[in-house]
Amino acid sequence: MSGKSRAGWAAAGLVLLGFALGVLADHLWLAYRMHHRPAPEVTHSEAVAVMLQSLDLTDEQRASVGAIFDRYQAKVEEQLEAIHPKLLATIDSARFEIEALLDPRQLETFRNWLRAEHERGRPAPFILH
Repeated sequence: MSGKSRAGWAAAGLVLLGFALGVLADHLWLAYRMHHRPAPEVTHSEAVAVMLQSLDLTDEQRASVGAIFDRYQAKVEEQLEAIHPKLLATIDSARFEIEALLDPRQLETFRNWLRAEHERGRPAPFILH
């Protein structure tokens, strides 16, 4: 086997090894996240289920509470849809004003902090979208 073909096989092997390690790391990360979710990632329905269980409701009470949640859910979603664009615009305005004050190094640090907070699932005061 020539030196070029050995180098080609070695390169292909390294690519495959890198791919396998990447897949393994991804699976380990997802498994970790599934078992170590921060509190903000608990869904609304999970929180409601815990609350309902802690009240020790009768079947009739549980049905009534469920009907109340169902009746108001559409209204809440409608109101959130109406306010969401305005809220994002306000947050963006504040972020843009702050960014205008920063030098390039500070701006990079600020944006990295925002991204890190977002990745941690923490609500940062300014949203990058």
